[in-house]
Amino acid sequence: EKRLEALKVSLEQARAGTHSRIVQEEKRLRSVKGSKFGKAESLRDFRLAIVQTTFEKAKSEAEDEYHREKGNVQDKLVQDVIDRQRRHTKVEAPELRAVTRKMRNARGEAVSAPATAKGKREAKMAAAAIPLRQGDVEEDFEAMATAVHNLAPHLE
Repeated sequence: EKRLEALKVSLEQARAGTHSRIVQEEKRLRSVKGSKFGKAESLRDFRLAIVQTTFEKAKSEAEDEYHREKGNVQDKLVQDVIDRQRRHTKVEAPELRAVTRKMRNARGEAVSAPATAKGKREAKMAAAAIPLRQGDVEEDFEAMATAVHNLAPHLE
C-alpha cells in the first residue's frame, strides 16, 4: 500500500510538473536550449559580419570606380577643351599669307587707294582707321595668352 500511495503521489507530481525527474530534465533542456540559442546568435553575428564586410568592400570598389571614371571623364573633357582651344587659336596658312592694308601701310609698303566712300558713314570710318604699329598684333596675342594662363591655368 505504501508503494501504491507513493506511485499515486509520483503520478500527481508528474501531472503537476513538480516531479524531481521532470524538474531535472527540464533544467537540462533549458540549458541545451540556452546553449543552442547562444550558438545560433553567434552564427548570426558571424554571418552579419561577413555580409557587412562584403557590403563595405563592394561599396568601396564602387566608390573607387566612380572616382576613377569621374577622373577619366574630367581628363577627357579638359583634353577636348584644350584641343578645341588649339584648333580655334591655330592660324590657318591662308590667314598667315593674308596681309591687310593696315599692316602693309605700317610696314611702309605701297597701298592701293581705297575705294571711294559712298556715304557719310563710310567716309567717317575710313578716316577713323588708325594704322597698326609693327608688333601690335603680336603684343595683343601675348597679352591674351597671359590672360588665359592667369584666368584659366588648367587650359594650358
